Amino acid sequence: DLLAPVRAAFPDCDVLDGTLTFDADDVLYIALTTIESNVVGKKSAAQNIPASKWFGHASCEIALAVSEDFGETFEVIAISTPDPVQPNWLPSIERPYGPKPIGTPSIIYTHGGPGVSLTEHDPTEVVFVRLEK
Repeated sequence: DLLAPVRAAFPDCDVLDGTLTFDADDVLYIALTTIESNVVGKKSAAQNIPASKWFGHASCEIALAVSEDFGETFEVIAISTPDPVQPNWLPSIERPYGPKPIGTPSIIYTHGGPGVSLTEHDPTEVVFVRLEK
């Protein structure tokens, strides 16, 4: 359960989703999308909240949960720079693509809303973050 460590770092946030990887030293990295708790109400976002309520919500931010003990404990840090108008969301984290493990992974995420259609929307940026141990 990541909600407790996320709320220890960001008291008014819930977790929407995440993507994970391990590095060569078996450190677990989880890139998360957080959202203000008042958006999803008393339920967690994973409890069948309609996507129209949270999809592209401006309070979405990217955080990183890191565990050196296989998920027993986590350090949670902010990755994205908060923007009151545009969401930071849809993270992806580098994973091994073969049998050789990776070093410290990198993260990409989008900054910008979902838009109205494929042709009518504000530009969306893809943000690259190189993590360091």
